[in-house]
Amino acid sequence: MGGKGKSERKLCWLWTQLESLRPAVAALLEVDNSLDEIRLFRKEARVIHYDTVFLAGEGVAGRKNSIVILIDQAQAAKTNFTRIAERTLQLDIVDKRTAKSHRLIAVHGEHDESKFRAQLNAMRAATRTGGLVFGDLNKVPCKWWYAEGKAKVHIAMRHFCAWACSCCKRADDVKRCGVVVGGEGEGEVGGADFTRYEGVRPTSRIDYAICRGEEVGRWELIDCVRAEIAEDDGVGDIAATGGLSSKEALLSDHCFMVVGRERVCTDVREKRAVAIARGRTRAGLAVKAGLRARVGLGAEMRRAADAA
Repeated sequence: MGGKGKSERKLCWLWTQLESLRPAVAALLEVDNSLDEIRLFRKEARVIHYDTVFLAGEGVAGRKNSIVILIDQAQAAKTNFTRIAERTLQLDIVDKRTAKSHRLIAVHGEHDESKFRAQLNAMRAATRTGGLVFGDLNKVPCKWWYAEGKAKVHIAMRHFCAWACSCCKRADDVKRCGVVVGGEGEGEVGGADFTRYEGVRPTSRIDYAICRGEEVGRWELIDCVRAEIAEDDGVGDIAATGGLSSKEALLSDHCFMVVGRERVCTDVREKRAVAIARGRTRAGLAVKAGLRARVGLGAEMRRAADAA
């Protein structure tokens, strides 16, 4: 995570994306880290005004497959975060611009079916009233979300997503638009672009976001960015091959997904009562003059109304 070589270039690429896009919240999955690297990462994130939340992963000291969430200090404040299942982190935030609360769940889907079912049940329970689930789900609601349609449709995930494509049609499908961010379940094949690559070859769309409850229909897919090494890093003529020259040109085999929602800023704070200035001070005399000017105003307005 904070090491040399490719890991260092990954961090450089990440800081650049965060500073240019400035998302309120960003999540990193499949993070391998040590305690020293966590401390360094937190310190570097603080420099660009991001707070960090870590979910320890697997293996010795939880170093493998950790989840990291970054929160922009100017845009949001965390009110709670908790592990609701393996590789599943729930974060509750308050949007500082709208004063509204949001529940976000970052998940790295388990390959084992029983473990994934536990994740799915936890996410369903946590988002009964509303929330946004996002991450590398590793399960798909449509066979064409894998190259050449080779994936097996995960039925429970299909129901969770309220997906109802014609290519994988089932009698128990329940179609609802605006649940899967970036693709509606209305007979389309594949939906949005693939999000995972092996070199220049797209393999699947396993990174996506799901709206639940009151969040349905409020989010949109803004961008799908491939993390790639720049030409001047000596990897070859990347531009000549549509952005990538080889598998090594990728800093990650997963895309950096950017989703967003409309934010209406409102002043919800109660305004403090203002005292009326009195006496012979400058403010007090101004108040008196203003009150004198308004004497007879009601009568004038009535006369004007009668004349109209």
